[in-house]
Amino acid sequence: MQRWHSKIVTSVLLLGLLAGTALGQFTSGLQGILEDASGAGIPNATVKLRSASTGVVAEARTDESGEYHFRSLAPGRYELTAEAPGFQPTPATVTVYTEQVATFNLKLNVAGVSSQVSVNAETDTIDTGDSRLESTIRTQQLQDLPIEGRNFLGLVAVAPGITGHGAVGNGAPGDAPDNFSTEKTVDASGNGRNYSGNQFTVDGLNITSNILQGTANLTPNPDSIQEMAVQTNTFSVEHGRGSSVQIAITTKSGSTSEHRYRKQRRCTWWKARNLSHLLNRLTRTASGQSC
Repeated sequence: MQRWHSKIVTSVLLLGLLAGTALGQFTSGLQGILEDASGAGIPNATVKLRSASTGVVAEARTDESGEYHFRSLAPGRYELTAEAPGFQPTPATVTVYTEQVATFNLKLNVAGVSSQVSVNAETDTIDTGDSRLESTIRTQQLQDLPIEGRNFLGLVAVAPGITGHGAVGNGAPGDAPDNFSTEKTVDASGNGRNYSGNQFTVDGLNITSNILQGTANLTPNPDSIQEMAVQTNTFSVEHGRGSSVQIAITTKSGSTSEHRYRKQRRCTWWKARNLSHLLNRLTRTASGQSC
């Protein structure tokens, strides 16, 4: 009986550890201060963050200094809305990138004027609490830049602070300069270390080999990549294993665009079907046939 009790406790602990790991999938975030016209912080205000691609909404409240925080965000465009008693609701559009905790301060105007202030243009965010050297390669660049063998990891070599030739192949068993290899070694070095100190992550999951240092265990298809961030110094704590170059890859997530397309296509199909039935009825009526 005691043995079964020990097994149950062990299983529960393992599930708890797995659940905690799943919650920490993304390390991007957004923070800032809500200010009034004088620059003072607005406490106890409601701040909502809506993903432009998925429609998922997160909500936070400002503290006594007017600061708000959103953690574990997937990279992408977000619609930020702030509301507080006595102030006009103010929306803004911000973009969060891979491995970035961005800072965006929003100013609210006093209510009473029959107008609504909005920031419609996409606003640049600044990560004021981080001094690391980082280069982010986005979807459009992955589509426009030449990629040998469909292996986008070769673009790591063009990031600032990097020395090396990129994906040259033959650095590990089964390695080649393409994205069909079982393992991938990238000739890219930083901080005076060679490629054996490199670390690779995909959506927060470490894919660096435990046997061959600095080698990636897989290379995703470039069409599935949203962003790739290349960092060469002052890594955050979760990337302490890497001492040379940190390559953080974010894959594309689902969105509501495909659903809207399917709905529109279904509506178009029903309209065409109904029009076809109507034309058939008119043709039969004109020829004296019964409908």
